[in-house]
Amino acid sequence: MDKKLSIIYAFRDRDLERVKLSLDSLHKQYLQNFEVIFVDYGSEESISTQVEYILKEFDFCCYFYLHTSQKLWNKSRALNFGIKNSTTNNIFIADIDLLFSSQATSYLEDKISSDTFYLFRMAYLNRKNSKKVYEIKDFDLLKHDRTGDVNGMILAPKDAFYKVSGYDEFFHFYGAEDVDLYARIRNAGYHEIKLKDIYFYHNWHQSFQNSEQKALTFNPRLKNAMRINQQHYFNNLRNNIIKPVSQSFWGNAFEKQEADELNFPEAIVHLENIAAVVEHFMNEGIKYYKNKILQVQVSEADYFSSLKHIVKKRIGKQSQIYISLKEVSDIILKKIIFEYRDYNYSYEVTPDLKTIVFKIKL
Repeated sequence: MDKKLSIIYAFRDRDLERVKLSLDSLHKQYLQNFEVIFVDYGSEESISTQVEYILKEFDFCCYFYLHTSQKLWNKSRALNFGIKNSTTNNIFIADIDLLFSSQATSYLEDKISSDTFYLFRMAYLNRKNSKKVYEIKDFDLLKHDRTGDVNGMILAPKDAFYKVSGYDEFFHFYGAEDVDLYARIRNAGYHEIKLKDIYFYHNWHQSFQNSEQKALTFNPRLKNAMRINQQHYFNNLRNNIIKPVSQSFWGNAFEKQEADELNFPEAIVHLENIAAVVEHFMNEGIKYYKNKILQVQVSEADYFSSLKHIVKKRIGKQSQIYISLKEVSDIILKKIIFEYRDYNYSYEVTPDLKTIVFKIKL
C-alpha cells in the first residue's frame, strides 16, 4: 500500500511568518514522505506574491492560487480543491497555524489505512509561548498549556473524501465544517479512531468568534455565522447525510477570466439603506435580471446620519425604517450563502465603509 501523504493547507491573507514556521516544521521531519498542496483562496496580490516566493524554498510544496479575492472565505471549497489536486492516496488536512513535531509524518505513515480515518489531539500554545517559537524554532521543545480533540486535523484515505463529496461547501467563514465531514465519513462506513499522542501544536492567534464585529468592516463578517454553520451541521447529522444534499459538484475553482467578467456588468442598480428596499430587491427584484451580470450598490443615505432621522428614530416616528450598512451586509451575505454560493459573484465594501458592492452573474 502506497503510504505517501498529501498535506493540504487552505490560506488567505494570513501572517507570512506563520506560513514559514509551519513549513519549516515539515522541512525538519525525519521522514520526508509527503507533498504539500497549498491552496491560496484569493489573497491580495501583495501577499500571494510573497507566499509563492516562500513556498519555492520548499521542494515538497505545490502552490495553487484561486481567483476568489472578492468571494467570501470558504475553507471547505479551498480544501476540496486541494484534495482534488493531490497526487497521493492519503490525505492529511493541516492548518497554517499548525506546527509539526519532528516525528509527526512518521507517526502519520504508521496510521495509514484504507478503511479507517484518524483524528488527533492538538496542543495549544498560549500567546507567550507562541512568541518564543519565532525565536527558538525548535519544534520539539514546544510547551503547551492545554490540549483539544476537535481541531480540523484528519488523516483519511482519499477515497473517503470522494465517497462523501468532500467538505460541505455550505460552510462559510469558520465553524463546523470539520465535525460535519467526520460524521459523514462515519456514515459512509469508515471506522474512526481518535488518537491521544501529541505530535501537533497550534500557534496562538485571536479567535474568529472574538473578531466578529457589530459594525461594518472592510473584511466581510456575518453576524451569528458560527451558529448558522452549527445548525447546518445538526441538520446533516439528524438526517444521516453522506453527501451534501445541495452540492452537485465540489472543489471547483473560478478562473481569472470569470472573476474579470464581473467588472463589466450589464445592469447596475443603486439602492439606499432602507430595510424594505434592500429586503425586497435581494429576495424578489433580483429575479428580474436573470442571465445578466448584475451590479448592486447599496449606499448609506445622507438622511440616515442626519439629526432629523436620529430624532425621529428616538421618538419612534420613522416613516421608513433605515438600517445600518452592517445590517445590509448581513442580508446580502446570507443570501450568498443560502442561494448564490455556487454562482460567479463578488462582494466588497468600499474603503470609506459607505457603500457595499455586490456583483453576480445570474
